[in-house]
Amino acid sequence: TLAWSLATLDVQPRTAWLSTFASVISSISRSSTPAAGSAAVAAPEPMHHRDLSMLLWAIATFSKSAAEGSAAANSLQAAAGALLHCCQCQEAVSLRAWDGQSVSNVLWALATLGQRPSAAWLDKLLQHLERHAVKQMTSQGVSVTLWGLAALGVVPHAACTAALLSAAAQHMQTPCFTPQAASNTIWALAVLEQMPSKAWLAVFWSRSRLLLPDMNSQGLVNCLWAVARLGVQPPQEWVVDVAELLLQQGVQELSSQGLSNVLWAMARMSNRGRQGQEVLELALQQAVSRLSQQQQQQQQQQ
Repeated sequence: TLAWSLATLDVQPRTAWLSTFASVISSISRSSTPAAGSAAVAAPEPMHHRDLSMLLWAIATFSKSAAEGSAAANSLQAAAGALLHCCQCQEAVSLRAWDGQSVSNVLWALATLGQRPSAAWLDKLLQHLERHAVKQMTSQGVSVTLWGLAALGVVPHAACTAALLSAAAQHMQTPCFTPQAASNTIWALAVLEQMPSKAWLAVFWSRSRLLLPDMNSQGLVNCLWAVARLGVQPPQEWVVDVAELLLQQGVQELSSQGLSNVLWAMARMSNRGRQGQEVLELALQQAVSRLSQQQQQQQQQQ
C-alpha cells in the first residue's frame, strides 16, 4: 500500500530506498511461492491478487523514472520478475478471484516493464478476462488492458477480443470515456490488427471527435496513425478536426517519430481536405529540415 500510494502521488523515491524496497519484495515473493521438490512441506500462503497488482503497478510507475541500466532499474526489474513468478504460480481457480482492476493493472505493468508472462498463464488470464473480469472494468481499465496486450504483442483469442470491443463500445457512450482511453483503444486495435465492425467505428468517430480537443499531440498522432493502419477512412470532419488541432499545437513540435507517423497516415487519408494537406506539407518540410541538419552535423563531426 505504501509503494502504491507513493506511485499514485507521483513521488519518486531515492535510489537507496528503491533498491531496499525491491530487495524486500523479491524476498517476500520467494517466501510465498512453493520451492521445487517441496511437495511434502505445507504450501506457503500465496500473495493476494490485489497486493500483486498494486506492487507491480507501483514498480512499473517507479521504473519510468529510473535510468535504464541503473542499480535502481535493475533492482526493480528483478522484483517485477519475482512478482510475475508469483502471478504465474496461481492456478486457474485462483485467477477467478482477480477483479477487473487487478487484471488491467498487471497487464499494464508487465507491458511497461517489458516482462512477458508464459503463454499458458496468459491463456488462463485471458479466459478469465473474457468471462468475468472485463465486466468489472472501467473505460480506463478496458483501454489499458488493450494497450498492455498490444505492447506485449499478445493477440487475444476472438471471444476475448469481442468482449473487450463490446465493453469499449458501451463505455464510449458514457461521460467516463476519456481522451486517453480513446487514443489507447484505437492504437491497440491497430497494433493487434483487430478490425472493429462498422457499427463500432461509427460510435468511435462520433465520441472521439468530441474528445479530440482535449488530446495532446501524441494522442492525436496515435489516433491518426491507428485509423490509417487499420485501413479505414474516417469521416472527413474527423480528419479535418485532427489536422486543425495538429496545426494549432504545432506540427514542428512533433518528435521525429511523430512526424514520420503523421506523414505516413495523412498521406493515406483521401479525404484529408485543405487542413490535412497543410499538415502533410508542414510535416514533410520539417522532416526534410531535420534530416538536413543531421547530415550537416555528421559532416562537421567527420
